[in-house]
Amino acid sequence: MRHLFLAASLIALSGCASLQKPDRAPDRLATPMTEWSPYMQALAARDGASAPSAWDAFSDAPLDALIRDALASDPDLTAARERIAEARALGRADLARFWPQLSVGSSVQGQRASENSVIPAGRVPGFEAENMVYDVGFDASWELDLWDRKELTGESSEARILAAQVRERGSRAALAAEIARSYVQMRGAQAGLAQLENIRAVQSRLVDRTAIRRDAGEASDLDVERARARLAAYDALRPLYDGEVRRAVLQLAVLSGRGAESAASIAERSGDLPTVPDRFAIESVAAALATRADIRAAEADYVVAARRVDLAALADRPVFSLFGAAGVESVSLDDLLDPESLVGAIGALADWTLLDGGANEAELDAQTARLRQAGAAYRSAVRDALLDAERAAVDLLAARERTDTQIALIQRRARVADMERRRFDAGEGTLLRIDEARLEVAEARLNLMEARTDQALEFIAIIKAAAPASLIPKA
Repeated sequence: MRHLFLAASLIALSGCASLQKPDRAPDRLATPMTEWSPYMQALAARDGASAPSAWDAFSDAPLDALIRDALASDPDLTAARERIAEARALGRADLARFWPQLSVGSSVQGQRASENSVIPAGRVPGFEAENMVYDVGFDASWELDLWDRKELTGESSEARILAAQVRERGSRAALAAEIARSYVQMRGAQAGLAQLENIRAVQSRLVDRTAIRRDAGEASDLDVERARARLAAYDALRPLYDGEVRRAVLQLAVLSGRGAESAASIAERSGDLPTVPDRFAIESVAAALATRADIRAAEADYVVAARRVDLAALADRPVFSLFGAAGVESVSLDDLLDPESLVGAIGALADWTLLDGGANEAELDAQTARLRQAGAAYRSAVRDALLDAERAAVDLLAARERTDTQIALIQRRARVADMERRRFDAGEGTLLRIDEARLEVAEARLNLMEARTDQALEFIAIIKAAAPASLIPKA
């Protein structure tokens, strides 16, 4: 009987192993091969300079130090790294079941056999009705992987690990971009304050000169009040810039892990607003999308969903296992180590669910639906990434146009101020007209600083959208 069972098992194994394996779901979706819009292409470098070098030219040492501190202390990044460790551990656990399993056990149990059974206990010599049974032994089993379940599970685990890794990198880039935005806002507001002080100084002189003209009968009290009201309007702008500086500095102090107490030291460090390069290299759409953590994670999620479909399709396949057991069993502890107490078993097991009420089919349908969801999520991530980059390009070009317009305006107003100065030197003009012209120059410079701040912020947005790895300072 034992030989017959073994032969039957081998026949079942060989016969079922020849069954055709199910088709596998596709690994990933193709990245759309589209071209950047003319707005993005208008920013592209023609000399082959790389986007990372463009970021290096934009960034400075204080900003890099703030980003490094933030990356080293951010709790969200710590959690992201732990999710990577979790994915790796779960992957090892998923694959462990495909290796031979070995367990050791022991038991002590009291038994009482029926005295009225076919073999009446207590009436057969050596067969007592009541016994204590002791046994110690081990069990071994090994599920045979005939349908590549191990390979599919391994691919799914690797994809989950990849998804966790790229999301961690995405969190790093997002944090670096947030630090850069706060840094630019701080420098822009500080530069705005400096320009506002220049404006106020000129307007204060205008108030004094208007008052002198009034005393000389050349101006009215209304003229003086108008000059003072304009000075008050400039004074009203200062709290806005002060608040912008304090808000940005506090955010930098907290995000960098330096604490709010270091906010003052961050604000006191001198520095200029980073300069946006005129042109910089922009990767192709496919290459840029390949650097996006959200898209890479969506691709990995799609692979996980595809492998789950493959595994669900194998649920109606038979499962074959080899098993074995060995140990000692005795009704007396004294005889437990006796060679005659040895027991053992070895064999093969086939488990094939033929009727399950449609559970396997329903699970396959559910996993297929999840695969379609993952595909839709991928396409949504691609769409959002393209929109992020294109919107930043449009806004950067608009800020650049504003900057160029303000520069041209400053040049024109500076010529007017110079002409007013020459007229005064020739005895034809007044100091009041000179200060009025200088005030217009100072106002244009304040607007220029705001335009340059917006331009820097949009440059950060483009780098984050199209070359996020550039945001991480080099070691």
